[in-house]
Amino acid sequence: MPDLAVNDVHLWLRRGDGAPASRDWLRLVLSRYHDTDPSQWQFEVIGEGKPRLCAGQAPVDFNLSHSGDWLACAVTAGAPVGLDIECARPGRDLVRLARRFFHPAEVEALQGLDETPRLELFYSLWTLKEATVKSRAAAVAPLDD
Repeated sequence: MPDLAVNDVHLWLRRGDGAPASRDWLRLVLSRYHDTDPSQWQFEVIGEGKPRLCAGQAPVDFNLSHSGDWLACAVTAGAPVGLDIECARPGRDLVRLARRFFHPAEVEALQGLDETPRLELFYSLWTLKEATVKSRAAAVAPLDD
């Protein structure tokens, strides 16, 4: 079993092609940290939709994200964790989306960039913000145009 120290965050990444559904994959990942059969994990929902283990199972916290063909999971030794991955889609009106969700200074920074660096900065900011919100067990706005 992997050693999970107090300040560690273990990240798991997997292509979704032919992979188990995200909840089934989560069960397999969690069983790497605790001697529990994957089918025995029980979950509850806290906040506005964040899943967590029911009390008494294992001292770990986790968060899942999926986008496109990818699944990602972060696991900690009980500290709140949030994770987000997004497949970048060229051609989106990123500045329009940023005006809805970002600080005005971030919008201004995006407006001053060419397309490729704008795409990189937008998705860096978006995933950071979404992971932070998810770590606090709050609702997250979907990234839809």
